[in-house]
Amino acid sequence: MIEFVNAKLNIGLNIVSKRSDGYHNLETVFYPIGKGSHGPDSHSALCDLLEIVPAQDGVDELITLGNKVDCPTEKNLVWKALMAFRNSYNGESPSLKIILDKHLPDGAGMGGGSADASFTLKALNKLHGNPLSDEDLARIALTLGADCPFFVYNRPCFATGIGEVMEPINLNLSNYWIAIVKPAVSISTKEAFSMITPQSPEKSVSGLGDTAVNATWFQPNNNDRLAFGAKMEFFLPTATDKRLGSGKFQASPSVYAVLFLPE
Repeated sequence: MIEFVNAKLNIGLNIVSKRSDGYHNLETVFYPIGKGSHGPDSHSALCDLLEIVPAQDGVDELITLGNKVDCPTEKNLVWKALMAFRNSYNGESPSLKIILDKHLPDGAGMGGGSADASFTLKALNKLHGNPLSDEDLARIALTLGADCPFFVYNRPCFATGIGEVMEPINLNLSNYWIAIVKPAVSISTKEAFSMITPQSPEKSVSGLGDTAVNATWFQPNNNDRLAFGAKMEFFLPTATDKRLGSGKFQASPSVYAVLFLPE
């Protein structure tokens, strides 16, 4: 079985408050992008490749290719997803060989590792005859990472809580291009959020799906100053050109712009 693992963007991101458990309450719109996401096609494939086949020697194995994965196997989210699925599935599960070919950038705020984990859960569920519902998989995914549940559903969603409380929204950017710039630096989510002062937003991002895409589509986020206090090496202002919808920072080094042809 081969799966194409897509990424996501946070379209609007407001850090609302810090929780007693160390996490942050936020509100954002998760939007899937890349091959397999039914979003704008990328000029080159924007995805990881995940292959799961029976292990020939009866021993589970994880092989990583492509971009360097700088962690031991037992800490890899794909491996953790395999163990978590086995803990939740009551039937017999054969030994498996998993090959992860990494192309999505790390530390980019695009959910690459989280996507790998959730797509592993979904692929394992298929291989075992779909014994678990999407809701079951989302609950397992949440134990692996705050934005992992999104990739179980993999559709545009307005998200609150730590990102696990989601409701679908009517947002379709399939007729637009999304330009993404990711410099050769990375910022962890923990590091990024530690530099933000939480505050209630003046305007919620929940209505983005009901608003026409234009040069005023995005409102300022309360994380816009993050880039300058972290590792950013350049500045891309919010786009006002007639050809652009808008551009934004994420809680990461990445910036993006939604592009369209003027009427």
